[in-house]
Amino acid sequence: MSIDNILKTLKSAGYVVGFDSENILIDLPDGGTVHLDARLRQDILSNKPEILFHLRSREYNRLRSQAESLGAYLDDPAAPLPARKEKLPEYERLTERIADLQGWTDYYEQSGLSRWYSEGFLLIFSELLSEVICVVRDPEIRLPAGCAGYPVYQFSEVTALDGKMDDHIRAAHSTKKVFSGQVKGGKK
Repeated sequence: MSIDNILKTLKSAGYVVGFDSENILIDLPDGGTVHLDARLRQDILSNKPEILFHLRSREYNRLRSQAESLGAYLDDPAAPLPARKEKLPEYERLTERIADLQGWTDYYEQSGLSRWYSEGFLLIFSELLSEVICVVRDPEIRLPAGCAGYPVYQFSEVTALDGKMDDHIRAAHSTKKVFSGQVKGGKK
């Protein structure tokens, strides 16, 4: 199940979804007991890092938007000074919450996970293969025109090559480029 479908399913069931520093938090507005079926629970656990990325990014963007609007108001000389001073603590709380999420935003950007989670692919320079390859999360990912010409590997193919000898990986890569095939798992 996609992240959007997981979150829509939770929302349509009346759950409120949030997060803390490490976990996805699922609650009912009235404080009732949360009951998730086994399939949904497994989908949430399987996609926990991506769900956390989605929730953190959405909250970061929401807070930034609020801070920009409030900042414009605070900087507006036409607005009464007492009213602007009254809003200053709210602005400070917003900027503190943004700063708390900034570390995660920077981590996602620097590690490439932002593109992986939001767009479903990464361009990686492979020192072993001496070229750039494109790794996609699943075969339905639509790649931008800028990815044309790069060999494309599904994540399952990368997993199948994990632990193989360098010569085997190079041979599989050469074959993939010629035949546009797919790497399947095999014996180590």
